[in-house]
Amino acid sequence: MAGLHVDDINLIRQVIEIASTRGAFQAGELKSVGEVYEKVTTFLNEVQENKEQPKEGAPQEEQPTEQVTEEPKPE
Repeated sequence: MAGLHVDDINLIRQVIEIASTRGAFQAGELKSVGEVYEKVTTFLNEVQENKEQPKEGAPQEEQPTEQVTEEPKPE
């Protein structure tokens, strides 16, 4: 079963950009095409932001802490 991946969605955005510069859409289609383009772009931006942010609840790198131990006191 073939799936839809982020790369495929990015390709869809590129196809819309190329087709619009070549005049492939009629005036009545521009609104619909623009809405799809905006949705695709928003989705791709969110995916990129999620890749850049650490996952919530994921362990973060901890700085080593220095343990202080008390020396035993002479009796």
